[in-house]
Amino acid sequence: MHSVNDAQVASDKKTEALILGKTDNLHDVMITAQKASITLETSVQIQRKVIDAYNEIMRMQV
Repeated sequence: MHSVNDAQVASDKKTEALILGKTDNLHDVMITAQKASITLETSVQIQRKVIDAYNEIMRMQV
């Protein structure tokens, strides 16, 4: 979860730097934003798989 937050913070900082004119490297900003998006989507998918597995285990009869 820390890496997801770190990726989001890095993306926010680079976007802010672009808006403020501190950088003109649009490619780097877009790549960082895409990495953050992929990291977040991956964690959401993992969370869904864990919840599905938990629900499946709870349905098992002992």
